[in-house]
Amino acid sequence: MNAVSYTRSTSCFPGDNEIPTDVISKQNEGILRFAKEHKWKITGRYSDRRQDKAENTAFGALLQDGMQRKFDVVIVSSIFRAGKDLWNAKEVLLQTFHYAGIGFAVVEDNFCSLEKSHEAVEEYFAGKYKDYRKEHIKYQVQERNRKGLLCWNDVVYGYRLSDD
Repeated sequence: MNAVSYTRSTSCFPGDNEIPTDVISKQNEGILRFAKEHKWKITGRYSDRRQDKAENTAFGALLQDGMQRKFDVVIVSSIFRAGKDLWNAKEVLLQTFHYAGIGFAVVEDNFCSLEKSHEAVEEYFAGKYKDYRKEHIKYQVQERNRKGLLCWNDVVYGYRLSDD
């Protein structure tokens, strides 16, 4: 099996803003272990190392090489580090690669799309969207609380909030 890895510095998971200095090497360690367990050889590495959430240069190269069938499967550490956002990851990994017969594997979830139906892979992404939405709402509430902002449901009936 001709496998490649994709790593990135930033995560799209809500609240995951700190970027450890060894984030790429930790991802590579997990990916290498996963590949060895499956007896796959990693023949290429793609990495978006800039600490910019919009960075997508290596991911774009991964997409181009995948469409040219230069590999059979791409391994990522986390689906939340598989592109600049979860929607971008789904578009490339599911809607482009999976339909074209190119697999993807997620080390964190011990998930591999090879030999899985489109419905099973859709279900995987639906679960990840659910996790993302839950954490996003929680993160937004925590941020509002840190800033001292009230939500619409914090206002007690019969009182008006004013500057004085």
